[in-house]
Parts: sequence; C-alpha cells; structure tokens
Amino acid sequence: MRLLGEIRRRSGRKLKIMELEGIRFKVKPMIQSPICIAGFDGWGNALDVSRGLTSHLVRTLSMKPFAELVPDFFYRYDDSRPDVRIEDGVLNSLSMPGGQFFEGRVAQGPDLLILTADEPTLGWRRFAGDVLGLIHSLGGRMLITIGSMYDQVLPSDRMVSAVTSDPSILERLGRYPVSPLSYTGPSAVHGVLQAMGPKMGITCISLWAHCPYYVHGVKHYGLFSYLTRMIGAIAGFPVDTSELEEKWKVVAGQIQEAAADSPKLQEIMDGLQQSRKRGSLEAVRTKVDISGKVVDLREFFNAKEP
Repeated sequence: MRLLGEIRRRSGRKLKIMELEGIRFKVKPMIQSPICIAGFDGWGNALDVSRGLTSHLVRTLSMKPFAELVPDFFYRYDDSRPDVRIEDGVLNSLSMPGGQFFEGRVAQGPDLLILTADEPTLGWRRFAGDVLGLIHSLGGRMLITIGSMYDQVLPSDRMVSAVTSDPSILERLGRYPVSPLSYTGPSAVHGVLQAMGPKMGITCISLWAHCPYYVHGVKHYGLFSYLTRMIGAIAGFPVDTSELEEKWKVVAGQIQEAAADSPKLQEIMDGLQQSRKRGSLEAVRTKVDISGKVVDLREFFNAKEP
C-alpha cells in the first residue's frame, strides 16, 4: 500500500531527479518529453534480441550516457556476480552488474531515452518506480520494452507479440503486424513496468520477438531489424536497417551451413517447414519437446577451425 501511495503521489506532480535514489547521475539530461526504450539481459533475452537491440540503437544513434543504476539496490551479487580482470596477480578492473541510461535526439523525430541493463534480481517495484519516475520527470509519456523468447519458429520468421496498456498504439505499426500476447506464468521485469506505468501516466508497450529454440550462440539481426522498424513506426522517426539486414544474411547463411552438417538441426527445420505447409504448426508446438535439441553455432564453427 505504501508503494501504491507513492506512485499516486508521484503521478500528481512533477518529479525531481534527485528523488530517484536508485539512479546515479553523471550529467544532467538535456532531453525533453522522450520516448523510452528498455532492453535487458537475462531471462527475456533469447538470441540477445532485447539487450542487443538497445545497444545497437545506442551505437547507431550516437547516444550519450547520462546516468546509471545503483547496483546495490537492484542486484544480488551471489546471483549476478561482479566480473573481475586479474593479470599477474593484480586486480585491474571490477565490473558490477547494472545498467546505463542514454539520451539522444533523432533527426525528424522525438528525443529518446534508452536503458540497457542486466535484469534486476532485487527490488523490482523500486526499480520500476525509479525508471518510470525518471521518464515522468523528463516529461516522457511512453515506455517501450523489448523482450525475446524461444519458440518453435523458423530462423527466417519475423514473429513479434505485444502487450500494451493502450491498444491504439498497435495501429501505428501499420505493415508490421503483431500478435496480442496471451500468457500465464512467471514474469520478466517488463511485467512490473507494464503494471506500474499507467498509474504514473506513462503508456507502456512490450514487444516480444519469437526466436528459434534450436539455435543458440548467435544474434538474430533479422529480428533486430524488424523490431527497429516497429519502434520507428511507434515513435514516429525514420530508420535505416540495411546494416542489420546485411548482418542477418551472413548469420542466416551460417545457420544453413550448420544445417547441412547437422542432421538433427535439418530435421527440426524441415519438420517445421512441412508443418507450416500443412497449416498445422500450432499442433507441432504442442507436441515438440524443445529440451535438449539445441545447436550452438559457436561450438559448430569452432569445431570447423583447422
């Protein structure tokens, strides 16, 4: 009840940045009324679509970091352990789990706020309150979260499901159709943000890409490209995804090469293709056991090295 009261108190006035204890600011952000895009490593990051896509946007849009999460509030270090680099008995660096906030302005489009982070392991409601509070304090009114899941799909599929607090947002997608997501079970942090956002006047949409469950160890640049165009359609700015499409051609070729050398992989892909032709893919999804049927392309191509 105290949390709900805090949300109501915050939503009724303009927040001040210094009230956000879980966020450490490096510089004062200059953006106004931004659209926020968030991607996370962890449970909802199949084929690195969630965090990889936000990192790609940060790089291609030349966005600048202005704040970071305070890790002590949001991470269990025995679960998300810090990384160290030790050379010749000397500790050279210590990297804590966490996340960074980036700001940027898009030509012919809105200001953007991007969060790229490890999924929190502690304090999800506090985390959501601080992230939403930051968006609110900057005059933002929309949050787009990116997730990705493993599914019985082909590598060439561009399948995306959506959860939204405002169904009219889906109309902006135009020629990029999505399937309304129906799901009951454990949630990612996206669900907490989705539940709390509207209480602070922030419209939320969560886009979930469906990735082939039988391929690991690669980035699905095809889904990067598709989701980037969807974000551009929602936020109202033009995007060029030709670089991502060229990268996907390379990865798709690697998958085909792996399939030629792996009867197991080829059997899975052929089965999905035949089921799709018969219109019975949903039936296959209920029968296929996805456990233990994974081709890690990193292992495949390492094995081919002389």
